[in-house]
Amino acid sequence: LHNQRLYSIVKKLFKKYISHKKMAACIATWIFGLHAVKSAKKHLLEGNSALDSVEKGLSDAEEDISIGGYLVGRGGLPNSEGIMECDAAIMDGETSRFGAVIALEGVSSSIRVARKVMFESNHNILVGSGAQAFAKRHGFAIENNDALMGEESSQKYLQFKNKQEKPSGHDT
Repeated sequence: LHNQRLYSIVKKLFKKYISHKKMAACIATWIFGLHAVKSAKKHLLEGNSALDSVEKGLSDAEEDISIGGYLVGRGGLPNSEGIMECDAAIMDGETSRFGAVIALEGVSSSIRVARKVMFESNHNILVGSGAQAFAKRHGFAIENNDALMGEESSQKYLQFKNKQEKPSGHDT
């Protein structure tokens, strides 16, 4: 009975206040994703589209070296060979179009390249050197590996290599 009453209230509120507007929501599955969600929310409230807001929110997180140790982006942890390889995917819920990059080297904001793939490529997914060549052709700066890693992730990688143990944090 409680669930039926709650459903009825939500349904009435939706019809009265929301049904004539589009709605967007942002959800993160990891605590460090909260940064991206808060940024995306800010962009949504400024009137940006959901797609623009998601891209901007994720890009803000990818560029923030202080949370890089928890994700792959600026300041993130490299692969076992010491190379920063970034992955990202984005989808437009209205059109079902999507774009993705995998193992992209030299670009800290892989979500921006993934979005460009969605609109500027005949493919949906680009990988490795193909993803990097696409990024370069579309004006993205290609940075050296050390510039992307930062001091903290470089130290963690050296500890990993010296101990031959997996570094703490998230490694892809």
